[in-house]
Amino acid sequence: MSDEFSQVLSSTALEKNKTSRMACLSNSSVRRVFRSLLLACGVALLAACVGTGPYPGVPILGAKLPPPYKGPVAASQVAYRIDENRFFEVVPREGAACYRAGIFYTDTTLGIHTLVMGLNQLGGVDLVIDAANTDYLVGPTIEGGGSCYNCGGSWLPYSTDAGRTWKLGGGGPSSPSNPLTLSGTKVHVFSSLGVKNVVSTVDLTKDKIVMKDWKDEVGGVPPNPRIAPIDTKFRCIPNGKE
Repeated sequence: MSDEFSQVLSSTALEKNKTSRMACLSNSSVRRVFRSLLLACGVALLAACVGTGPYPGVPILGAKLPPPYKGPVAASQVAYRIDENRFFEVVPREGAACYRAGIFYTDTTLGIHTLVMGLNQLGGVDLVIDAANTDYLVGPTIEGGGSCYNCGGSWLPYSTDAGRTWKLGGGGPSSPSNPLTLSGTKVHVFSSLGVKNVVSTVDLTKDKIVMKDWKDEVGGVPPNPRIAPIDTKFRCIPNGKE
């Protein structure tokens, strides 16, 4: 076999290998593009039918989110004053004064303005925060965990650092309308059990408040505050749009 003929065969083989490799690369590229398109379509379809669930990061399939509210927003109102420098505000997000709003805490002396929690609906709640307290504070007990409207139960927002940050404690008395008193580090919730009065108490120094942390005392009486607050009721005044 001549050298010239061998070179022709070798060149033909190389061309075939090159064509084969290009075909494989082309098929691989097509498969990658196809997979990307499938993934994009899947994400789009999922986004169209997923709503925000009651727990952060856990979606509800099939839920449709309402359109964003674009109407007038009700004015904020001071709902509770501990003293002249410390108070809670209800800040609405829609036209109703006491529905779908945020509860904010302000301490003008320390320069604190923080979101305590969201609320679905709030009227008046008996609340006594000892004005002698500095670090330990509470907000009104909210049914359903505030901004988590479907969580169920009653939840107590509380702070251990003068209102800079807020936590949610659970497991307390089932009705958020029960009178609540905070004195020192302890919260006392007054309720009725048949013909007997019950005071349920929990210590806010615990890292996490659950049902077993609440202690019931039949016939108990909430303590009087060392320094009386300005308000004894956390009240949101409705504007008729709730």
